[in-house]
Amino acid sequence: AGKPVIVFEGGENLRYDGLSIEQGMAGIQRVLHAHEMLGSAPPPTHEPVHLTKTTWVRASRPGMFRWTKPSGQPVRKGEPLGLINDPFGESEYPVLASKDGYLIGHNNATIAGQGDALFHIGA
Repeated sequence: AGKPVIVFEGGENLRYDGLSIEQGMAGIQRVLHAHEMLGSAPPPTHEPVHLTKTTWVRASRPGMFRWTKPSGQPVRKGEPLGLINDPFGESEYPVLASKDGYLIGHNNATIAGQGDALFHIGA
């Protein structure tokens, strides 16, 4: 009890993703190196972004979902992130960013229920 912990989440639910695992391991090595617990660590591949708050963009209606903006990108409030179509292809509804920030995750499911989490935005 009382011990600091760092949790890394990467990749998709119930899947192993080699790139996410490599990035997570490199990040852990950099943290250990910064605390003088490891002799060396790989350099960062890009400038780190510090995010302190996150929010989810949820489906306003059910339907067929596809994302159009990949994770890891900066987003602006109101920017289109994906689309929800009705099952018959007659109506299309944009899914918009609810705030400025970085897209840190997205749902890969093709079916969205009303209220489903579709995009994770950090700021």
